[in-house]
Amino acid sequence: MERALISENVGAEPEQPARSMAVASMIIGIISYVSINPLGAILAIIFAATAKKHGNTTGYATAGLVCGIVGFILSLAVAALAVGVTVNVLTVGNLIPFT
Repeated sequence: MERALISENVGAEPEQPARSMAVASMIIGIISYVSINPLGAILAIIFAATAKKHGNTTGYATAGLVCGIVGFILSLAVAALAVGVTVNVLTVGNLIPFT
């Protein structure tokens, strides 16, 4: 009797909260990638990890994870560029060095 119950759930869809977290992860990941928002990227990574933890292995969770990671790296690069330009302007006195 127990084997019948276990085998019925093998090909079942993931639970609704896990699917919702995966879709939310993908949407927030895309938005954070486009808007260069590190907070959104961190949320997308957390939502994707939560969805995967609860058994959702669909492409939504993977897409949210990838977009979140890329969005976070992109926001770090933009922040580093902004700091570099600010330091250059404060030390050299102009935006373009060697002029």
